[in-house]
Formats: sequence, structure tokens, C-alpha cells
Amino acid sequence: MGNNSIQALRNIAPVMAKCLVFAPRQHIILLSDLWQLHIECEHAFNAATEPLLASMRLQWLHDALDTAQPPHGHELLLRLSAYHDRAGFIRIIEVWQQSLQHAGLSAQSLRERCYADCFIEMARICGIAQTADADALVRQIGISMAQSSAGLAIQTDILHQQIIRQCGKDTGWLLAVNEIVKRARNNDVASDNLLIFKLFWQIIVANISA
Repeated sequence: MGNNSIQALRNIAPVMAKCLVFAPRQHIILLSDLWQLHIECEHAFNAATEPLLASMRLQWLHDALDTAQPPHGHELLLRLSAYHDRAGFIRIIEVWQQSLQHAGLSAQSLRERCYADCFIEMARICGIAQTADADALVRQIGISMAQSSAGLAIQTDILHQQIIRQCGKDTGWLLAVNEIVKRARNNDVASDNLLIFKLFWQIIVANISA
């Protein structure tokens, strides 16, 4: 199941797959599956021509996980349903469902909120302290990821040392995401074959200088 999850993430989100190389080893598979569910929800949100259609798709995902009765052939839901604790997955779906109720906000603003909440869930899985300062920083990194993935300029430039001070040193994946969104302003990071080594070097430097 683990290899299938990682390969699937590489296929649909190669940049995040590279970031998760720096996550705690015992959490990589769970984080990979969680991010793939986040992408599935985002696709439902973006693809529907009417909010009702998006709501129906998201509810279908919610029901499949809540009852642990995934449809045959849906590889992601089959993997997620095998987890004993699926509460985190269901929370991600509910975040996207709630976004449909905020009709006054732009689609990008809603995406940023959902990305931020997904990053909070990922941080919780990794054991990052849930302090007000750490949560605010994690949420901002999620927002920056949403802006970068939409081809927008990131609004807040976060220092790597700031992440280490607020969230601890075992946060390589967050440092990697932060570095990715900085580089994406001027480079096609998805096609950079040396990206892993560049990220590794930046993380070493950040930890030394923190």
C-alpha cells in the first residue's frame, strides 16, 4: 500500500512528493494519502459547473470514507478506507464542503483557506506543537502553496529560520514547501531534476543557522 501511495503522489503532485521526502519517515505514507485526498477534493471543487455538483461529489467522498465502503476500482478511497482512524481524512473533506458555503469569497480565497487547513492537519500528524504562533505560520505556508500552485505571487515571504523557531527542527517538509514556493516565482520547479539536492542543502543551512 505504501509504495502505491508514494507512486500515485509522484504522478499527480510531483513537487509535493519531493517535499515529503523530508517528512518524518513514519508519517510519509499518511501525509501522501492525505494530500492526494486534498487534491481529489480540490478537483471536485474546481471541476463542478455548479456548487451543488461539487457538494454532491464531496459528500460522495465523505460517505465512502465515513462508512468505509469505497467504490470498487477507486484506488485512493480503497487505500484511505483501510486506515483505522479516518477522522483526519474526513476533516479535510469537510473543510472543502464548508468552503462551498462562503459564496461571498473568491474561489482563490476559498482554496487558500482549504490549503491552510490541510497543512494544519499535516502538521498535527507530524507532531508539530499546536501553538498560536506555529499554527499561524503553518497556515501561511499552506496559503503560499495555494498561491504558488495557482501561478500567483506569494504574499508573505517566510524565513526558514522562523519556521524552525516556531515549529521545531523536525520540520524538513515545511522548509521544503517554503523553499519550493520561493523558487516557483522564477523557475519551473516540477522539471528541476536537482530539486531534491537543492532542498536538502537549504534545509541543512537553515538548521545550522537557526
